[in-house]
Amino acid sequence: MYMCLEGCKQSFLRCRRFIGLDGCFLKGYYGGMILAAVGRDPNDQMLPIAIAVAEGETKDSWLWFLKLLIADLGGKDFCQTITFMSDQQKGLLPAIDELLPNVEQRFCVRHFYSNFRKRYSGKALKDLMWKAAKASYHQEWEKTMREIRSINPEAHKYLMRTPPRHWSKSWFRFDSKCDVLVNNMSETFNSVILGPREKPIVTMFEEIRCYLMERWARNRSKMIELEAGAVLPNIKKKLLKERERSRFWMCRVSGYMLFEVYNRNQTSEQYTVNLDAQTCSCRRWMLSGIPCCHAITCYMDRKLDPDDYIPHFYRKEAYVSCYEPLIHPTNGQNLWETTPYPDILPPPMRKMPGRPKKSRNKGTYEKAKGANEKAKDPSLVTRKGKANNCIICKQVGHNKRSCKSNANTSQGETSSQAATQSGP
Repeated sequence: MYMCLEGCKQSFLRCRRFIGLDGCFLKGYYGGMILAAVGRDPNDQMLPIAIAVAEGETKDSWLWFLKLLIADLGGKDFCQTITFMSDQQKGLLPAIDELLPNVEQRFCVRHFYSNFRKRYSGKALKDLMWKAAKASYHQEWEKTMREIRSINPEAHKYLMRTPPRHWSKSWFRFDSKCDVLVNNMSETFNSVILGPREKPIVTMFEEIRCYLMERWARNRSKMIELEAGAVLPNIKKKLLKERERSRFWMCRVSGYMLFEVYNRNQTSEQYTVNLDAQTCSCRRWMLSGIPCCHAITCYMDRKLDPDDYIPHFYRKEAYVSCYEPLIHPTNGQNLWETTPYPDILPPPMRKMPGRPKKSRNKGTYEKAKGANEKAKDPSLVTRKGKANNCIICKQVGHNKRSCKSNANTSQGETSSQAATQSGP
């Protein structure tokens, strides 16, 4: 079953061309998977586009889902300009290669690192791998990869098996104006539909449709108080961070809008900025469309406000236009017409061995992270899902054996027994 509402489709066509693909398990009686395509709205929040229910994450399922999605969005010519991000799910990568061979694909670096960590652990390698992913220009990426090779040549070979255009900013294209490294919007959508995923398929789709209809209505009224042309709140926060970083940089003027920007503390760092072309040799400005700290340094030198140079797709008008399409209400089953066709049968049930599980299997990295948090805070120690409270003093973080109140009580009882035995 596949659902792509007209309102969701029209909203995406007015936003940046970036889609996150992900799958999650259904928790109902018949099992199955939800395949979802999620975009990003002008305020950098999730924008669900299409969902489908399939028997599993296979190449055939992803091919079927992507064919319908491509047809809804306008065909292969338009979809070749979209950037797709995924968690390297089973069957998805060959399906994309078959349908859209030249499209830009990105891998979620968080999942990419969890696979890397199974073979090559250690904080030094972790920091360097993330540094290579965040590197915005080729020379910085190459320098970081040389450091990884000096520490562990096998880890370097493992990373080089995956082309850097899939996981490092230094090789990303500029078309999508989105520089994210993680597929967090898809994860957010999966957590939002956590409740409906336990329902029967038709009920689940209906609850998701109602959620989307109400979300579109809320978002239409959310930005009314902003003045015309204002930069959206989440984009404003990113710009403020770049403003903070700009205090470490200074510029030399080459032309009226051409500058050489250098670091106050590190003389080796130096970049060229062209305000007319809106380019910086660090590439961060072209990747996201938000002026980087080097560009802001130049704007401040010319007494110009960087807010005036934020692109139109990050402003109030773009947000209003995005959520202008309506997701229309529908009638209930009491108004449905009876058709001459036979009833649709439920999918075949695949009963798995053991007790049915509601929560997903956590990776080694997530388990280690949770264990470290519990080790730091004794109050987080749990047993059978309940807080570990002492039954004597009712405090959290210890049991009756290590309770001080129990120790004092035991000492008092021992002394009273000794006095009774030594009495007349």
